[in-house]
Amino acid sequence: MISCIFKTFAATGLLLICNLLPAQNVGIGTLAPNSSAQLEISSTTKGLLIPRVTTLQRTAIAAPANGLMVYDTNLNAFWYYNGSSWAAINSGGGSNWTANGNNIYNSNSGNVGIGTSNPLARLSVDSSIMVDQANSNQGFLDRSSLYFGSDKKVGIVRSFLTGSAGRNGIGFFTSNTRRMTIDSTGQVGIGTINPLQTLHVNGNTYLSGFVGIGSTTPDYAYENLLGYNYMFYGLGVGTVPNSTYMLDVGSALPSRIRGALTVDGAFTVNDNASVDGTLTVDGAFTVNNNAAVDGTLTVNNGKGVAYNANSGTNLRIYSFTTATFGAVLGPHDISAEGAIAFNGGFTGTPKVFVGDIDVTGGTVGQLYMVELQLYGCSTTSGTTTCKARLINNSENSVNYNITWNCVAIGF
Repeated sequence: MISCIFKTFAATGLLLICNLLPAQNVGIGTLAPNSSAQLEISSTTKGLLIPRVTTLQRTAIAAPANGLMVYDTNLNAFWYYNGSSWAAINSGGGSNWTANGNNIYNSNSGNVGIGTSNPLARLSVDSSIMVDQANSNQGFLDRSSLYFGSDKKVGIVRSFLTGSAGRNGIGFFTSNTRRMTIDSTGQVGIGTINPLQTLHVNGNTYLSGFVGIGSTTPDYAYENLLGYNYMFYGLGVGTVPNSTYMLDVGSALPSRIRGALTVDGAFTVNDNASVDGTLTVDGAFTVNNNAAVDGTLTVNNGKGVAYNANSGTNLRIYSFTTATFGAVLGPHDISAEGAIAFNGGFTGTPKVFVGDIDVTGGTVGQLYMVELQLYGCSTTSGTTTCKARLINNSENSVNYNITWNCVAIGF
């Protein structure tokens, strides 16, 4: 063994004292190097300084030995050769992980990546994350669940049911209360921990869109493409249904129909009724109290309610708006013949009246001197067509785009 001690003398400078012993381990700063160490350096005031190189110098080392170590002065890190490539021992000259009792934490202000060298968040995992590996969670926000916030009131847990099969579900908590459950068969429960169907909602439900049964693109609030909806027994709304009626609505609150309602038989209202949509009654309609209709009221198969002194058929009143006319006219000028058309559902030619101006654009001339004259009206298959001309009653030219409101009365 060779054991050497470096000593400094004022007169002679540095003196190296070495002992030659049979064993071949070396001690620097110690006369008794550890037998398990080939080289032991002992000092309480100095350290070991290994070769310092730039990145270019490190990568230029020819045929580096497996385990060769240097300090990269460009990257400020220790590097070693692992037999196939250079690898950094750490990124900052010291470990970023610190122990705090039984806990460890990362003191780096950057991101941590597991399975990725380019983490995009504080913790990025490029693989699966396992929670509750011991299958111990019984449905509570405890150590075997995924929760958010130190108060443990929001989180995700396994199903509360005991047994491995029963726990193959998932529960969602807010404010420390389970709000939704997906059981082991895929059934979803909202407001219940024991869903009985594919979707089980325990509580009030609000749908702002359409519901399709058998339809992936429903066009109505309720669309059933699997067949007709059939109810064998009576339906009671706000009351136990009377056996005399298929639909029995209680009188605790006024009844309100917001959409279209068609009744093929007798229809009796014993209290206030409000209809916001279309009401069609093919049978007798009796109202024993007030009735308010905010939408369309169809009477006598759409023939209207206006009185007709020349026939027993009620008159139909239909309002419409014309297309836009371009009134480019000289003084006391009349336009070429045009036309208007509207589908008012008339069986005969109605009387058509021109009303007020609906929309106008332009500033040339006197707008109120422009007149729309309709004539030669005829009706075919419910569509009425009238000839039209524009008349400028002014002494000055006009240039306007005008749309008129009109009314047609007929049968």
